[in-house]
Amino acid sequence: MSGGARMFWPGYGLLLPAIGLSLLALMTGLFILDRALYLRIMEIWMVVPYEVFADLRSLAAINVCWRAGVDVYAAVPCDPIGGVFNYSPLWLRLDFLPTDLRFVPGYGLALAGLFMVSLGALPRPRARDDRQLIILGSFSSLTAFALERGNADVLIFVILLLAGLCLTRGGGLRVLGYVLILVAGFLKLYPFVALLLLLRERLRWAIWLGVLAAAAIGVFGWSFADELPRMARNLPVGHFAGHSWAAANLPGGIVYGARMILDAVGWAEGVTFPPSADRLLIHLVELAMGLSATWLALRIAAMPAVKLDLSRCPTKARVLLTIGAIVVVGCFFAGQSLGYRGIFLLLPLPSLLALGRAAEEPHAATIFRCTGYGTIFLLWMMTVQGTVARLFGGVISPVTGGPGHVVWAARELVWWGVIAVLMAILIRFVLDSPAWRDLGALLGRRDSVRLGG
Repeated sequence: MSGGARMFWPGYGLLLPAIGLSLLALMTGLFILDRALYLRIMEIWMVVPYEVFADLRSLAAINVCWRAGVDVYAAVPCDPIGGVFNYSPLWLRLDFLPTDLRFVPGYGLALAGLFMVSLGALPRPRARDDRQLIILGSFSSLTAFALERGNADVLIFVILLLAGLCLTRGGGLRVLGYVLILVAGFLKLYPFVALLLLLRERLRWAIWLGVLAAAAIGVFGWSFADELPRMARNLPVGHFAGHSWAAANLPGGIVYGARMILDAVGWAEGVTFPPSADRLLIHLVELAMGLSATWLALRIAAMPAVKLDLSRCPTKARVLLTIGAIVVVGCFFAGQSLGYRGIFLLLPLPSLLALGRAAEEPHAATIFRCTGYGTIFLLWMMTVQGTVARLFGGVISPVTGGPGHVVWAARELVWWGVIAVLMAILIRFVLDSPAWRDLGALLGRRDSVRLGG
């Protein structure tokens, strides 16, 4: 049995779907029979329960307004929650979406059920402790947040998971995997970053498929050239100490904290800082932290043990690890993502835990293992912050209170640590990819010809 085969059990796992569907049935029953108990559980689990399937309801209301001729990029009077449309314009053309709010619970339950079933396709580490940790992560506060909202990111998670499974096959299924990535991108835009997986192909195929993908994206952009900029302007911007995760959060907190300290000691008395100065400082701190994370990622990627361990990882686990790393790192640096998008941490989690146990070199094992633990911490962050707020006072969005700020700072530091390791995995993926090796060989031959001439 190879090293990779010893890391995971083969095939589809029934345990996660069974637990997930049972929890879904239990919470549905509580919602119907004892709404107060349901809300108390959700307040502990995810702290801020919204109206059930609120995002699906908003999407249904938006489609009602759109079909009635309302400019949903300006306002959505049909939606009791209010707001404006900030999804891909393609959603407005999906005629099968519900417009009658009576059908929203059925769609929401079907979406949640589909997510639970998809969890069985995650890699299953052979170590029992790792499987228990994956169960813990799979039904975390961020998962509950995503499912309770009925958010579209749940559907994107399932599509990208299915794409990853297709990419482990050959022929038509492999091409279908890239098509599914495009479909996910057309729906939410950010999944386009997963096309980096084209580097898994030989250089010629990667170029051909890349050209076709770029053409499809170009047609999409041209078709909605008027709507995409308006959609982009409607993207929400949250508080750096709220439920969102992003590279700018910790720099925002550092600048805000520095201002508070200066005010407290009287050094900033009578001095007015324009908002543009704060934004510039935040960008500079973010740049410095990004460069530091990149330096750390390069150091980790250069470790021979890390390269060897990743090469031993089975194909399915390695592909899902890479997809999760691409999406999480891409969203982290692109801008703020609401907490529920953190469900994509579930894709790399099994591999991180298994690699931490299988790695023979202690430093590599520690890196993978600590990143896995950090991932679980982030998945449960809303519950942790809510518990601290209940015990010591304060709120969690935006964070208030001394203990709350300590936990928030820990959350942000863990995010940067996890991101640095995921960046290292992506660097290793690029350097070891067939397309990159082909490119290096091609350039090497050209240099040889030039020198020989």
